[in-house]
Amino acid sequence: MTFSENLVQPPIINLMKILFALLFFIGLSNGLLSQKDNGYYGKKAIIQIEGLANYPFFSNVVSKQITGTLPFEADGNTLTQKRDLFNYGYRGTIGYAVKRNMALLIEIGQDYSNVNPSSNSLFLSSDFSTYINAHEKLNVVSTSFIPKIEFASSKSLLPMGIGHQIGFGIANSKVIEKDYLYKITKYDYASSLSSSEMVYYSDSKMDTDPINFDKLIPIRKYVLLYALSVRTPLSKSLMLNYGVRYTLNIGSNKTTLSESYIGNDQFTGELINAVSRHRTWSVINANIGLTFVF
Repeated sequence: MTFSENLVQPPIINLMKILFALLFFIGLSNGLLSQKDNGYYGKKAIIQIEGLANYPFFSNVVSKQITGTLPFEADGNTLTQKRDLFNYGYRGTIGYAVKRNMALLIEIGQDYSNVNPSSNSLFLSSDFSTYINAHEKLNVVSTSFIPKIEFASSKSLLPMGIGHQIGFGIANSKVIEKDYLYKITKYDYASSLSSSEMVYYSDSKMDTDPINFDKLIPIRKYVLLYALSVRTPLSKSLMLNYGVRYTLNIGSNKTTLSESYIGNDQFTGELINAVSRHRTWSVINANIGLTFVF
């Protein structure tokens, strides 16, 4: 199994065991205590699948202020500057309505986004004769695990209708290792001449690649969530769910690698810091999906 395969495959089996154990305990402990008339047609348990999308404010606005450029996108053997249209992700949620106006839920999900490397840390040689003019935007995957409480008005009948969700969990983010494209320039101080070429990581003849993936540690953030959720019945067992989510990503993951000028450590360290900043600015998502009730 490769590095990238390990990255995009979270420990779903272990997490699902935890989720089902928690839901079994919730259902068992609340079966006799909950009101007899709660639930949609008496159905209180839910399985929810939804997709998320957001405008990549960080890449297009904040990152440009830091790096001085828009993200570069690979187009064959060339790099072009383009604004990101959107970031996306998905969520899987299971839950149980313990009362007419309260439910307990646990969600697992992944988000896919991009980070623009800083142009201030692209020197590949100690004498500053070899540097990178541009680097393809780097793909980031974030895996989250968030327990939630959903509450609604006293006259509600969860899981149907409008609900307010509050959650607190964790999210791990890491750059996906793949064959990125970058533009390298070599300057000859003796002749005052320079030459440039486009290079893929797999074709690089440099002693070291710009990124040291062995030192590119995952970035962990604690996530505080508020979501406004609406579920509209399509049948007695199926609902359309949609809404908006606000997240506050807490935690600092700065690294001393960015202070080093040895090999590719500085670029790698700056990238770790960039991913951390990127998660901090990932605030608002719109979502839509389906909810199965039983």
